Amino acid sequence: MSIIEINRIRKQIQESTYNEVDISDLTSLPPETVESSRLSRGLASFVLMKLTDASASSAAASVVDGFNDNGIDAIITTETSPKRLHILQAKWSDTGKSGPELGDVLKLKKGIEDLLAQRWNQFNERFQPRVAEVEEALNDPELKIEIIFASMGAPAMAPDTKGEIDRYVESLNDVSEIATFTAMSQADIHQLLIEKPRQEIDIEVSISDWGQISGSPATIYGHISGFDVAHWVTNYGEDLFSDNVRLILNNSEVNSTVLKTVTDEPHNFWYFNNGITVLCSKFSRAPLGGADRSAGVFGFNGATVVNGAQTVGTLAKALSQGKVDELNQVRVMARFISLAEADEVFGKRVTRATNTQNVIGGRDFVGLDPTQVRLQQEFMLEQLKYAVRNGEEVPPPDLGCDFNEAAIALACAHSSALATQAKREVSRLWDDTSKAPYKQLFNSGTTSLRIWRSVLLLRAIEAAIEEHRRSLAGREKSYTVHGNRTISHIVFELSDLSGIEDPAVDWSAITTTAAEAVPEVVSALISVGESDYPGGYIASMFKNSTKTADLTHQTLTQLRLS
Repeated sequence: MSIIEINRIRKQIQESTYNEVDISDLTSLPPETVESSRLSRGLASFVLMKLTDASASSAAASVVDGFNDNGIDAIITTETSPKRLHILQAKWSDTGKSGPELGDVLKLKKGIEDLLAQRWNQFNERFQPRVAEVEEALNDPELKIEIIFASMGAPAMAPDTKGEIDRYVESLNDVSEIATFTAMSQADIHQLLIEKPRQEIDIEVSISDWGQISGSPATIYGHISGFDVAHWVTNYGEDLFSDNVRLILNNSEVNSTVLKTVTDEPHNFWYFNNGITVLCSKFSRAPLGGADRSAGVFGFNGATVVNGAQTVGTLAKALSQGKVDELNQVRVMARFISLAEADEVFGKRVTRATNTQNVIGGRDFVGLDPTQVRLQQEFMLEQLKYAVRNGEEVPPPDLGCDFNEAAIALACAHSSALATQAKREVSRLWDDTSKAPYKQLFNSGTTSLRIWRSVLLLRAIEAAIEEHRRSLAGREKSYTVHGNRTISHIVFELSDLSGIEDPAVDWSAITTTAAEAVPEVVSALISVGESDYPGGYIASMFKNSTKTADLTHQTLTQLRLS
């Protein structure tokens, strides 16, 4: 890329964040050093402004670059759902000849390690005002971390250099996807200067057992090969979903289920999947095949997937994993709607309607389980309400509970593994009502009294955790946020549950004792955690069933010996 493009980037920075960044700490340095640092800080804030839609002033305020910055030049949180923490290192260059160096990446990696370990004394004075904001973000169980290295160097980051931080990110994502890493070169930064036009996508598709709805708008429907659909993402990228309400969701529960069907039962995919909806500007059919509707080849101009992005993305993921044979067995139900003769708002109405219809998931099938019907009746006999179905009104705490609270309470009572699952992805507890883990919690031996008393005990523990949390800060506080399910399980283990199904037992005494045990349990858990897993990201630790099993065992051993 020529000096012309570098100057364009410089001009954009100067017109946006350049005058907003703080350079008061640089006044004693030579003018050329000040200018280089100002452009570097301006670059960091400019990239974050573009990536997060922050204002120029907000993006500039996110800059923490300076002496002893520990490899982090800017940091900002976005109140999206889920919340995102953006961590960035930026390198300005007037020539653009050299790419990122290994030392810079290792420095960034160390800074992130210190940040996730909440070692705030490793950061400079410019960072300190951000500690409360960052700490709050780290205590969000759903937080996503986006790591960015923005370099004005034209060469891309060398594979060995990128591998250093890729391996670190992979370790953070050991259990669930928490972090991503993006290396931005000069060319990537230049792309931020312009509004990228949407690619006009023309797709040729072979459709089996096709049909047509005539009139306006005209529609073609039928089923298509999963192998063909999988290539769409490779061929067209995110432009394929330009009119969808969301792009492909990484690591979502729905996508995991779709991938499992591709892997285990590709021949049943058509029956288990809702299919996709594609809007197009017009379509045509190749003459091959004549009037035969068993198969036809169609061309769709201006195509965009408005419903089924997760299906398309997951099929692409299966292709990247080499599941070619399985994808050739997959048949995807699809409909292609032409907007050639539709009014200008019809396409938006289709998009909205197809993405806001009620979705039936595993939680909805729970209400069909006879065990839940029996339990609901048992609760009624005790003048309590047990809300099972989605949409059913949840009773006040003193008058009953709902299925979600019951499942979490029983999981915490059952084992470290299920308590961890309740923290990592609670819906997996009831994903399939015909087998474990659901059947481990809800079966013929599960009584309403066991559920109710487990719920009462969990409530007492959670209230005590919340109360104790107020006296803690930093990593200790994070243990009570991310480790709440493990703490609850340990307290269940320490509690006398022998009379949980004996109506004569004074359960209030059990819950009081459990609540009183919380501070000691938290202290012991922190001691074990900081000894066995020092400096790690606490959120990841408590979603790893191997680590939580070890933490639970060690903590219980320590408490029982004391």
